[in-house]
Amino acid sequence: MVDPDEADQLYQDLIVDKTPTTARRMVKEEQQKDVKLLGPIATCFTIFKGFVATGILYVPKDFYNGGYIFAPATLVGSLFVTLYCAKLLLEVNDRIGGGSFPEMGF
Repeated sequence: MVDPDEADQLYQDLIVDKTPTTARRMVKEEQQKDVKLLGPIATCFTIFKGFVATGILYVPKDFYNGGYIFAPATLVGSLFVTLYCAKLLLEVNDRIGGGSFPEMGF
């Protein structure tokens, strides 16, 4: 791991005589090299936590507030919309050959 002061000095040496926009881009690219990506298990856990765990916390109260006919129908509808959106994201990811969400949006 690089000491923060050393990293700042590295960035300063990199961006000498650069325009502000170029300097920001260069610093961002250098910082992205230091970012560690999640592995497959951590990614699955994060998706599970984000979609399922929060839903489990809110569903009982939502069923009570929404009614026992409307709430399950809405839940199933939300399931299909989420699956369709995930399918679209995977297709775009395959077409452009990988990348992040901002890159896919661009």
